Amino acid sequence: MAVDWLTLTLYYVDYVTESRGSMTYDGKGLTTKYDVTKPTALVVDPFARYMFWTEETSPAKLVRSDLDFKNRRDLTDIGLQHPTGMTIDLKVNRIYMVGSDSRLIYSIDYEENNKQIIGRSKYVAIDITNYQDSLILAEPLGISSGMVEAIHKPTGEHEGSIMLDSYISAITIADESNQLRTISQTPTGLLYDCNGNINTFSLVFGYS
Repeated sequence: MAVDWLTLTLYYVDYVTESRGSMTYDGKGLTTKYDVTKPTALVVDPFARYMFWTEETSPAKLVRSDLDFKNRRDLTDIGLQHPTGMTIDLKVNRIYMVGSDSRLIYSIDYEENNKQIIGRSKYVAIDITNYQDSLILAEPLGISSGMVEAIHKPTGEHEGSIMLDSYISAITIADESNQLRTISQTPTGLLYDCNGNINTFSLVFGYS
């Protein structure tokens, strides 16, 4: 699931029903499209008005469309067979991806240029988020253990880790400094302001 905080809209993909959709924060205006194949992860760029998702096809791929579900574009073979997590860096227009079949962290820009392997996680990561110059990875180690690892974006080097006494299945960062909000309309367009006073990460635990 991903959030467009400018229009207060939630976006999601569903692997089982092979669908993607959106709704407002209060659950209204539900739109569902059955035009994807085994989607596994999703991010949005509220400013560029793009959504990106991965599909577990053979080979797996990264796909882009507009936030109104139009103009689908299959971007690339991403190098992963089982993509499970992705994150977006809005400041540099890059996507970062991890999968359950590899410890490598892949990255590509919005136009399918400059594809890179950023680094390698200590264990297989199933989800990823980013904060400033770090990529934060969720790495389950078993039914009752897991690890959160930080990787330096520019160098791919390990920055640190936290061991957990629980299975970890997802991770995200709440960083309001990256969430510009509209404050006024100007002759040249919308004026945005930063509201950066929350810097925390959230984990989802559980095992099935």
